[in-house]
Amino acid sequence: MSIDIVSIFKALADENRIRILNILRNGELCGCDIEAVLGIKQSKFQGT
Repeated sequence: MSIDIVSIFKALADENRIRILNILRNGELCGCDIEAVLGIKQSKFQGT
């Protein structure tokens, strides 16, 4: 398996992705729960 360092840094450069990863450390959540915690619309993080 090859690790694409550029892709990793691109993913980590987005503040919402970091926030989502932090939230998911405690377990699975559905999109609506993530939306409520972050205070953003689900369409903003569906592509993350």
